[in-house]
Amino acid sequence: MTLTNQRKQGILKRFRGTPLAPWAYMVATVASCVIRTLVLVALTLGVGVAFYGLSVPAHSYGASWSSSCSARQRSARSGSRSP
Repeated sequence: MTLTNQRKQGILKRFRGTPLAPWAYMVATVASCVIRTLVLVALTLGVGVAFYGLSVPAHSYGASWSSSCSARQRSARSGSRSP
C-alpha cells in the first residue's frame, strides 16, 4: 500500500530526479517492510508468552513457515488465491 500511495501522490516521480537507483529504492522498501514485520511478530509473541502464558514449541517455527509456503504454492498452481 505504501508504494501505491506514493505513486498517487507523485512521490515516486520525484525519485527520478535523484541519483538513487530504482532497484535500490525497491530493495530498501521491501527490506523495511520485512524487518518491521519480523519485529512486530516478535513483539506479539513476546507479549503472548509474558502476559498470556503462551507456549510455542521450538519445532513449530519451521513447520508453520513451510506449511504456509507450501499451501501458497499449491494454490498458485491451481489458480486460486489463499487468504
